[in-house]
Amino acid sequence: MPLAQTPGEDDIIARLRTIPGVDVMEGEYTPDGYVPPVDSAGLFKPYILVRFDAPQTGYDPGIADPSWDTQRASLVTYIVSPDDRVTRQIRDQVREKLLINFRPTDGGFLRPKSGFNFVDPDLGYHRYVQAIGFTYNFNLSPDSV
Repeated sequence: MPLAQTPGEDDIIARLRTIPGVDVMEGEYTPDGYVPPVDSAGLFKPYILVRFDAPQTGYDPGIADPSWDTQRASLVTYIVSPDDRVTRQIRDQVREKLLINFRPTDGGFLRPKSGFNFVDPDLGYHRYVQAIGFTYNFNLSPDSV
């Protein structure tokens, strides 16, 4: 279906859910947005938040109906755990899952866009966060990619 970004987003979430031992949810990282259950040692199960952004005009405005023009989608993954090394290991798995042999429905291959990291101590324990941005073209017919 032209301009349908949701099927590709669903593919991305499903792909990330194949990473063992990690919860995957959609949403923006905010210090008080998702508070994971914490044990007495201040540890919690690692999780990934995925924020999908609104599409932008792509690289290929066509000569036909604008609904068939390529669009550019972007997303940010926030990888969060109570241990810096574990967060970095999951970050590497996210990159592998999304960059190797994967294309979402009606989309092209994902490309890394940006990244940053920080430590969030606001809840009385440390949350180590690695954020990775990705972009990809969508609204592609299977014959055009």
